Amino acid sequence: PAERLLIGQLMDLTDYLSGTESKNWLKLASSVSNAFEQFYRSCRIWGEVKHQTPRLAQARLGLVGVTQVVLRSLLEEQLGVPAPGEL
Repeated sequence: PAERLLIGQLMDLTDYLSGTESKNWLKLASSVSNAFEQFYRSCRIWGEVKHQTPRLAQARLGLVGVTQVVLRSLLEEQLGVPAPGEL
């Protein structure tokens, strides 16, 4: 599922950041962004999911929050681009 793809991208990013090789920040940001877009299209958080499986909705919200922090850091600190306040 899309959640696992996004989690995998975030974990890969963590592993990559701990390495010593030079980093392609634009490629990293693009990979995480694409995984998030797929997650956002595929995974519901509100409505029925929130009422029937609130723990799943909470987990998905947590994943959104982590991704937001990661993308903001990549954009602002590594690429020098201001991150949008909202989409």
